[in-house]
Amino acid sequence: MQTRIIETRSIGNRPTAVMSSDVDVADLGDWLSRVFVEVDRHLTASGNPPVGPPFARYHRMTDGRFHVEAGYPVSRPVAQSDLVRGSSLPSGTVAVTEHVGPYDEMTATYEALFAWLESRDATPSGDPWEVYFSGPDEAPSTWRTVIYQPFRPV
Repeated sequence: MQTRIIETRSIGNRPTAVMSSDVDVADLGDWLSRVFVEVDRHLTASGNPPVGPPFARYHRMTDGRFHVEAGYPVSRPVAQSDLVRGSSLPSGTVAVTEHVGPYDEMTATYEALFAWLESRDATPSGDPWEVYFSGPDEAPSTWRTVIYQPFRPV
């Protein structure tokens, strides 16, 4: 079992280049792999390279699926294409924690994060996003994912 350190940060709005779609959980890995390649290709061709690792923001839908917005942070607004558009990650107060290991074992990390918020009488104020610091070519037991959850402090 992982020991989870959860901290509070105040962050500023960050411009991003993304693709988005409604995705079943079972299809997330393949979809994200395609998106990261396509967005990176678009940014490289437009001379606006990523300024950080890839991320995905998850907006839960009522049917058990997610509307996912995934891509990279950028330093300036994005030239839009048929697939890639500009967006942003929000500013505000966030709870941040790291998950090490396979993605299918992240439920416990999210549960710890939400329990931490509840123990402080804090309320989530938006959808979470994950930042990926490891690639699929690395051993799943070493994958590093940082989770950001916006919240309203007491």
